[in-house]
Amino acid sequence: MSISFVIVYFTLRLNPNAENANFGEAGAHENDEVEIQPAHEEENKSLCLEISRYFSEIKQAFKEPIFYSIILYLCLTAALVPSFGTFSYYFMMDVVHVSQFAYSMLGLVGYLCLMGGTWLYQRVFKFYELRTLVLMEAAFSVLMAPFLFMFVFRKNTKYGIPDLPLLIFTETVTDTLSMALIFLPMSVLFAKICPKNIEATCFAILAGVSNFRGTARGWLGSLVNEMFVGVKKDDLRHYWVLTVIAFVCGFLPLMFLWLLPTKSQV
Repeated sequence: MSISFVIVYFTLRLNPNAENANFGEAGAHENDEVEIQPAHEEENKSLCLEISRYFSEIKQAFKEPIFYSIILYLCLTAALVPSFGTFSYYFMMDVVHVSQFAYSMLGLVGYLCLMGGTWLYQRVFKFYELRTLVLMEAAFSVLMAPFLFMFVFRKNTKYGIPDLPLLIFTETVTDTLSMALIFLPMSVLFAKICPKNIEATCFAILAGVSNFRGTARGWLGSLVNEMFVGVKKDDLRHYWVLTVIAFVCGFLPLMFLWLLPTKSQV
């Protein structure tokens, strides 16, 4: 995050007039110093004007009820749904003993699911309301829950189901549906609700909040584990508790579906 702020800072300090600057001959050092001083003042003034303009655009965007309702929904999901991705990695490596190669192949499967989810959204789900898609995603989570808990409690080995095929099946289904039901519809909504003439600023804010939501969920997951569960890298006996918490909390955002605008409101 700090690198992003550095990039933004130096981007704002870019002065278009610098391309036309004439530094003169190398011997005229004194004249150069006299000419450079006004350029610094103009640059600082330009930076202040740019920052002022950006904040003015943000203020204008938040005058739109749909805009801040989406921001509120994203913040609520970040505050209510913890993520335990780090512990899932340790569980697969140390308990299930998935190889690094197999784990990397799961990442490749995830990228393939992006294309599958895009195709599915274009052909089927783009006609549905976002609220309906969120409910459908919750219903699919319930349908996939037996496979998830079968894997966590290691019951699949008793039924003769290998770990890797089960992982590939669950990852493929969940990633594809997540792309088709949540990510793409939300991105389309972001593009539609941005006020005219400040589309870039508003879309950047919405995308930034959406991306930060994943980081905040990871922080929340670490806090919940530290305060209530106590799962560690070397002690994953209670990992199933984290799985249950994540599964149950995943339905809490359904209480705030009214914050999502309908197609008629957009």
